[in-house]
Amino acid sequence: MKLSIETIKELITKIGFAPQDGNNGIYFKYYTFHDGYTIFIDFNSEKIIYDSDENSAQQTIIVWERTTSNFSQAENFVVLECVDSLLEKGYAPSCIELEKTYPSGHGRSGRLDILVKSADGVPFLMIECKTWGAEFDKEQAKMLKSGGQLFTYYANDRAAKFLCLYSSRINDTRDRQNIIVDVDPAWTSLSGVKEIYDHWNKNFKDNGIFDSYATPYDVKHRALTYGKLETLQEEHSGKIYNQIMEILRHNAISDKPNAFNKLLNLFVCKIIDEADKNPEDELEFQWLENDTDESLQLRLNDLYKRGMWRFLEIEVIDYEQREVSEKLASIEDSLTKQWIMKMYTDTRLKKSPNFAFVEVQDDRTFELNAKVVREIVELLQAYRFRYEQKHEFLGNFFELLLNTSMKQEAGQFFTPVPITRFIISSLPLTELVQKRVDDRQEEPLPTVIDYACGSGHFLTEYMAQMQEIIDRKIDITHTSPRIKKLFQSWQGYTKFLWAKDSVYGIDLDNRLVKTTKVSAFFNGDGEANIVWANGLDSFTKSEAFRGKLVGANGRDNGKFDILISNPPYSVDAFKSTIEHGEESFELYSGLTDNSSEIECLFVERMKQLLKVGGWAAVILPSSILTNSGIHAKARAILLKYFKVKAIVEAGTNTFMKTNTSTVILFLERRTNDEHQNIKRAIDRFFTTYGDVTVSGIEISFSVFVSIVFDRLIFEDSVSIFNGAPSEAAKAHELYEDYEKAFGEDFRTKAIEIEKEKLLYFLLTYNQTIVLVKTGKGKEEKKFLGYEFSERRGHEGLHYLPAGTKLYDETDPLNSQKASSYIYHAFLGNLVEIDENLAGNIFYGRMGEFVEYGTNKFDKVINLGKVLKQMHRFPHMKLKHVTEKIFAGGDLPEGNYSLVKSDQYKIPIYSNGIERNGLYGYTNQAKADAGTVTVSARGTIGFAKLREEPFYPIVRLLVLIPRLDVILPKYLEIAVSLTEISRFGKSTPQLTVPQVSEVEIPLPPLDIQQAIVDEFKRVENEAQALGEQVSQIKAQRMALAEECYRKVGSLDKLRKVAHYATDRIDTSTLTRDTYVGVDNLLADVGGKRPSDYVPSSGTAIAYHPKDILLSNIRPYLKKAWLADNDGGSSGDVLVLQVDRAIALPEYVFLHTSSDRFFEYEMQNIGSNVKMPRADKKKVLDYQIPIPSLEEQRKIVVQILKYEEEIIRLKSRLSEIKAEKEAIVKKYL
Repeated sequence: MKLSIETIKELITKIGFAPQDGNNGIYFKYYTFHDGYTIFIDFNSEKIIYDSDENSAQQTIIVWERTTSNFSQAENFVVLECVDSLLEKGYAPSCIELEKTYPSGHGRSGRLDILVKSADGVPFLMIECKTWGAEFDKEQAKMLKSGGQLFTYYANDRAAKFLCLYSSRINDTRDRQNIIVDVDPAWTSLSGVKEIYDHWNKNFKDNGIFDSYATPYDVKHRALTYGKLETLQEEHSGKIYNQIMEILRHNAISDKPNAFNKLLNLFVCKIIDEADKNPEDELEFQWLENDTDESLQLRLNDLYKRGMWRFLEIEVIDYEQREVSEKLASIEDSLTKQWIMKMYTDTRLKKSPNFAFVEVQDDRTFELNAKVVREIVELLQAYRFRYEQKHEFLGNFFELLLNTSMKQEAGQFFTPVPITRFIISSLPLTELVQKRVDDRQEEPLPTVIDYACGSGHFLTEYMAQMQEIIDRKIDITHTSPRIKKLFQSWQGYTKFLWAKDSVYGIDLDNRLVKTTKVSAFFNGDGEANIVWANGLDSFTKSEAFRGKLVGANGRDNGKFDILISNPPYSVDAFKSTIEHGEESFELYSGLTDNSSEIECLFVERMKQLLKVGGWAAVILPSSILTNSGIHAKARAILLKYFKVKAIVEAGTNTFMKTNTSTVILFLERRTNDEHQNIKRAIDRFFTTYGDVTVSGIEISFSVFVSIVFDRLIFEDSVSIFNGAPSEAAKAHELYEDYEKAFGEDFRTKAIEIEKEKLLYFLLTYNQTIVLVKTGKGKEEKKFLGYEFSERRGHEGLHYLPAGTKLYDETDPLNSQKASSYIYHAFLGNLVEIDENLAGNIFYGRMGEFVEYGTNKFDKVINLGKVLKQMHRFPHMKLKHVTEKIFAGGDLPEGNYSLVKSDQYKIPIYSNGIERNGLYGYTNQAKADAGTVTVSARGTIGFAKLREEPFYPIVRLLVLIPRLDVILPKYLEIAVSLTEISRFGKSTPQLTVPQVSEVEIPLPPLDIQQAIVDEFKRVENEAQALGEQVSQIKAQRMALAEECYRKVGSLDKLRKVAHYATDRIDTSTLTRDTYVGVDNLLADVGGKRPSDYVPSSGTAIAYHPKDILLSNIRPYLKKAWLADNDGGSSGDVLVLQVDRAIALPEYVFLHTSSDRFFEYEMQNIGSNVKMPRADKKKVLDYQIPIPSLEEQRKIVVQILKYEEEIIRLKSRLSEIKAEKEAIVKKYL
């Protein structure tokens, strides 16, 4: 961009240029201390003249090209201002060259804006000038990306000592921006731009050349102050990470775990150095101008010692140089003091130093290592690493380091970040904190612990989410002033300070403790209590435990509200690492010297740490659920002291390859005496054998028998243990297995085993848990939303673009995320599972997953069991609760009537639901009152209690109940609950052998009676509603009869309607659009979806407002006014109305009337066995046909009747739901 003449004059005037006397349009500046060297600016030719003939040739600036010596670009005046600054600083004009040309690759050349040489002509400083703002930033970005122009120029002229990107602006003040790269002498031997760039630490200095203290050729960078530290941005995290990797690479550092550990030490130094600093305070973590490798590392050692004590309370055995000097003060021999100090320094820095990226053994290896330390310090020193809140980019940077440097070698230590986020997101922390605040508890925030914190992912994620809750989600309006003040503080300048009292992490690995602490600082959470100790140490004797970890009531500490962890597992011969194990753990005595089941002790420690009501979310090997021995004892602790809220069964892609299957358990701590109370109730039962309520479970022992033992009723099970086994008991596998295992006198041993089964059954029965299965293969990755890569250069975790189904970072109740169901479970809610998660999330009773077996009980939890519906009562086959089951036969030939009469009073029932299957009447009965019929053809499975003697036909099944075990009405209800209709899927009928094997729940008679009473209540309401519907239908019929009275003459139906003749391809029909006789409902009830749709051929087409009539058995009164397009069978008559004469609704009023159906019955065809209307005579039926206007008035009234019928039927649908609720309540 070209500047205006006025702007240029204003700019140059401010830096000392003035108009030249005797010339128009010429400005100049005279530099006295450079023997009168002068720069001219000619506004007439628009040129900047650096090498005027008026200057001595030996004292002038050399200008190689003229592109920056004119007015064409604003940047040219930045060059002018920079040259002026150099001259004012004292650099001689003869040592400055402008626009020196260098090759820039691909056959091109580039021009360096300013080259400053030494007095003897050696390149010293290369300067590239840019306008203020965007252009300067753009070039700086290029330098960081690939070296930019300056590195290209330097690669062609390696003598330069400094590279400088420069900009300035002149308003009221003269501002300049310059970033300086100190050239590493080692760069002179590198091959080209890329290699030089790779070796560069990507760090700039911002002082030393143009500052007031600077002198020519003596570039000194002043010490960095805290106020000048740069805040990390998104692009920095990747840049710093990549540069660290490059430093390690070009220095041949291959031991990444060791390198990471040394980096951790440097981070400790960096973080402590930034503590309690004012903006003007100089920092110790930096390479100073007068530094030596020794002086830098001595400062770093001092910082490290202070940091380890301040952050981790670890006393590093080391002495500061100041301390040694004080001790040597009394020695008078200065030479001796020098030698002692040198020995001290050498020992401190060159023998197992804290920053040994290279193994240091002598001066040579010290120098090699010192180069790495210096490069990393220079890389990190310019950035701020300590923040008072979570810093996403710093956390991302540290995660990159963890992925690359540690996880590949020690994957078992670390939980993927998405899993930690999922686990924390599954806990209803907002509700927990809100309750504590509302209750004005002494500690308004819960106390959380990770007793094997590893790299600290659980704790940093927990603290990030908790701070978000504190900031945005808690209502403190009605709490105490003290708590209000706390929250206002935590929301303001002391974010995360709450962690000092409520967040604990423990790990035995010193390196991981440092990792966690550094990670905590990098996530803004630096005040958490991170303890270097064994998480299994003694609460009373540990020297490392502090704060809430100290103290116990018996073996229990009980001071923590939440435990989140992924503890170690399968650690060989770990027993020797546990101090005071015998007195600390119940399970300790079950270990051998070679035991590896350390996870079992962590299960017991979890029980010890948590308060009653506390929550745990812990990752454990799947063997904790299934293995015998000490694992079974650990399961006993889990089930006795915890309620299980959810279990996540992790697939092979959830964690990096550890060759161990894992589960995530979500738990809530019980009271210590809950299982004891149940145990006492069990002991009483085996004394009295009285079935009572235990742990909120009515007739609890009957429920136990019905669920644990197939085909064994309560009385028979009791007989096994009271010494008088029934025949049914002796035939059961439970009896046979006990007898086989323990001999005939097995009763005492069997009672002992059954007591234990009962205990764990009653502990788990009422626990409805959420089971999450991550899946397998690609489906698992899709569910998780991430995958792991082992490809070189791309190692570690990678997020998938479709996102995760694990959690929603903004909405914890998002039903499309798995965490929401666990969240609800902790709150005591069960919500409907989203269809997108139907393959991953299930509900089940905890007791459903326990394997009870017969004569051996190991408390195995089998997540692979096929989930079945749990019931409170035993399931019995119908053949065992009935006296007899038989099927109806043929009609009593010549001995029946379709209508009731004095001669024929006994109902004939067939298969079907219309009119409860009533076919006609006869004078003889084949079944008594109080029996239940089940339709076996057509609509299969319709069960109905018959209240009077009857005659069954057409294979209708008849069930005669055993009144000593089942009530007839309950039998009807129970059969209706079964999936008995499944037998008709392949063959459209139900047989006696099939129905005999169907199982139904069989509660005691008093429970049956309660169910029957409640069913009758709602059925009575349904009957009343049905009567109201009949009344309205009667009013509707009366409306039709009124038409006959008002209209004098009648016309045949054929005048206003005709039979449809168009056909439709049946392949286009569905259950909803195909109409046959069977899916038209009796008593003008409309239609239901068809059970049968022909697969080929054609059918009569119908359209909205057509009238469909069943041509078979007119007395069933099947008629429907169509509301869609479709096709019908040949036994359905389709009438199409001439709408110019009549309204379809009006015609339907008459063709659905009792008068019409009676007319059909009087004109049935000759086939009496299956009454069929005469199609021709149907059209001869006479109806009144008033004017269209009168018809419309009648239709309005018809619609009012139909609206009322719809309202009543809606209530009938609700009654159906009430019946389902009754079943759920009792069964």
